[in-house]
Amino acid sequence: SGLSGYKRVLDSGVDALLVMDVPCFYPEQAAAAVDAGCHVYIAKPVAVDIPGVLAIEAAAAKAMENGLCFLVDYQLPLDKANREIATRIRGGGLGELAHIYSAGTGGPWSDPKVESTVENLLQQGWLSRINMCGDDIVSYDIHIIDGISWVMGREPVGACGSSGVFRKRNGDTTDAGGVIFQYEDGIIWTHITQALKNNAWVHNLGADFMGVSATAHIAYWGKVHVRGGSKHFVGNVAGTLYNDGITANVAEFHRCISKGDFTNPTAKRAVDGTITAILGREAMARGGHLTRDEVIRESRELSVDLKGLKA
Repeated sequence: SGLSGYKRVLDSGVDALLVMDVPCFYPEQAAAAVDAGCHVYIAKPVAVDIPGVLAIEAAAAKAMENGLCFLVDYQLPLDKANREIATRIRGGGLGELAHIYSAGTGGPWSDPKVESTVENLLQQGWLSRINMCGDDIVSYDIHIIDGISWVMGREPVGACGSSGVFRKRNGDTTDAGGVIFQYEDGIIWTHITQALKNNAWVHNLGADFMGVSATAHIAYWGKVHVRGGSKHFVGNVAGTLYNDGITANVAEFHRCISKGDFTNPTAKRAVDGTITAILGREAMARGGHLTRDEVIRESRELSVDLKGLKA
């Protein structure tokens, strides 16, 4: 327990550290694990701001240099049906890709008041604070943002959008927003985010890839497909994707360690995808256009007041 609890775990002589508490702490904890010579298994999102993302990138690079595994636990790309869709998209099944549509439309999270310290936020209340979770587009929508990063193999270079808070509450995370990402070659990607209890579904953690001759749908749950063209396919995402994904990732973590495979491919994708999510958050919050280079150059840090907490 305590802010330094992870240090005591590392001092105990473990071989690996599982990083799965509050995302604003991930960069510090993951870097310390690598410095201690430990393998790292880390949840998403890997950070809530650009300095944190860059720290994760550096820690993952150091892990590779030092013969350590650094695995980020995403589940959607491990699903058999989603993998089939991705293969068909990459194989030209849509013709030329024109645009992408995606959404993260979950309900509101626990929203407690801050007490004398932020200790009461450290269970699930952190999901209502941007400086602790990164906002919904970073902490929740990241599932489908990562899925798109995985399919595309590249990231957008700019974004524009708008967002707002519509409920009376304690936290400051976005209630609803929309962002249009732009790729270097002109492809556009429209993403909407929502955290309201209004019975909406709207492609929750799903994405449509719109080609000139066919469309494809990937998702965290439900049916997926390639519709039209020469590579038509319909499948179902496993109903146990979350547990199956974790099981597969733990097995991969073990394989990488035992076989000495320290290429750590999930780390780069997690860094790239988290920067994209932060770019979307910042473009929406500012109500204007922002480039990827600008948000990285600004490197704005989100700080958390930890006064009064047990070290």
